[in-house]
Amino acid sequence: MPEIWQVKLQGAISYQILLIHPETNFGINWDGQYDALNRLVLGVPTELEQFAMDWGMQQPDAHSLGIAIRQRTQETLAIPTMPIQDAIDLARYLVEVAIGFTKFSINKQPKTVGGAIEIAAITKHEGFRWVQRQPFYSAALNN
Repeated sequence: MPEIWQVKLQGAISYQILLIHPETNFGINWDGQYDALNRLVLGVPTELEQFAMDWGMQQPDAHSLGIAIRQRTQETLAIPTMPIQDAIDLARYLVEVAIGFTKFSINKQPKTVGGAIEIAAITKHEGFRWVQRQPFYSAALNN
């Protein structure tokens, strides 16, 4: 069964490894600029609860509303048994959506998403394997 681990590298600070989704709790995750994928996958803007509070709701009620809306609008895009190629295609698609949304947004979106997309797959039988990588180094190092 699949697992999702998060590895954060932040300059000289020691990296941290967290189990995000154990084998019993599968799903997709994203980080960074959230709004595009929150809207696509969760069906709500990132600021939904703040919007509700701006309209007079108390924070606990706004939070409950956010949960209720996400439960109805969340889209299941991945399942534990999906083929690895489908998972790779989904990852590429989600990155491209985030890049496009950020690029074309005329709101106050900082343009912090973009550039080359590099994809690696980690499987039980093949281990770490580059799927899509920019040739920054010699061909011998890009395999």
